[in-house]
Amino acid sequence: MSAGKKAALAAGLAVCIVLVFFSAVYGVFSHYVSKMNFVDPDRDTGVYLDEKDLEIKAGEEETENSDTEAVRILEEELKENETEDYGLDFDDKNVFNFLLVGSDTRGSDRGRSDTMIILSINKETKKITMTSLMRDTYLTVPGLSKGNRINAAYSTGGIKRLFATIKLNYKIDLQKYVAIDFFGFIDVVDILGGVTVNVTKGEKEDMLNHMKEICRIKGVSYSKYSDFGTGNVHLNGLQALCYARVRHTGNGEYQRTERQREILTILFNKIKKKGLSATEIAALADKLLPYVTTNFSQGDILALLSSAPSYLSDYELVSFRIPYKGTYRNMGVRGMSVIGINFEKNIKKWHDVVYNGASVEGLVD
Repeated sequence: MSAGKKAALAAGLAVCIVLVFFSAVYGVFSHYVSKMNFVDPDRDTGVYLDEKDLEIKAGEEETENSDTEAVRILEEELKENETEDYGLDFDDKNVFNFLLVGSDTRGSDRGRSDTMIILSINKETKKITMTSLMRDTYLTVPGLSKGNRINAAYSTGGIKRLFATIKLNYKIDLQKYVAIDFFGFIDVVDILGGVTVNVTKGEKEDMLNHMKEICRIKGVSYSKYSDFGTGNVHLNGLQALCYARVRHTGNGEYQRTERQREILTILFNKIKKKGLSATEIAALADKLLPYVTTNFSQGDILALLSSAPSYLSDYELVSFRIPYKGTYRNMGVRGMSVIGINFEKNIKKWHDVVYNGASVEGLVD
């Protein structure tokens, strides 16, 4: 065989090996991605609550109504906010925003969005920002005849209505989302070895109340999970979920979102510090992905995965919430306990943190 033919044969074999390798990698990738639930918000055919049922559910947490004048002012502020843009530029190619939704899917109807976190990746400032949207924030929900809490958007119209609600009220035009239910959260924490947090006596009592229901749903022993103390406690996935859901002690719903971000930060830093082995990644994917619903394409997912090492090694993770300290008031509207917020201040502060890298120090009370 001539030298030219040998070279051609070697080149051909090399191409074949490369093709086989990438085909195998793509096959593995497709295997795991296929476990996820892909739902286009524009084609979502889910069954949702209607508005009258929503009012009944809102009444489950009845509170004393604020005076008529205070409610009137709040409604006027919402209307004014709908038409404002505050002169802010959200069109920065260095910033990618998407929504993380944690839904309560214990009942037969569409789960309410108990957790809503905007994840923002800024390639210029090298910061990843987690922004919790308080679920009891009172605002305009497109398609509903009356104002309501933001978690009503998801339960009545899914991610499409939630996107529209966030855009109308917060001016943030989100296009991508990842939704995960309770049981997926439990598995993620377990696979990553649990989390260590400081649990107060009041938090433990609230955790145990949640634990009874979750243990019943999962068909596991309550006594197995309820045997833990206070102070610095190492929690498994089910216990961590109960911790993340605590809201009847401390600073109520405000501190609850802080606990949620605390757990996510701990998990992020654990992965950042030790990395994940191929076995751990496979186990995490097998357990988590069936609980995940998203509209990320396979190309989107590949792009995020390819950047993941950089995010873990080079980026700082920061977090806060909307509304931030001093920009809200607790109110009662139609028997619902709601949060009335100053949208202008919160929108401007969020933009400054996410797009300009401003500090989040002192924003959470």
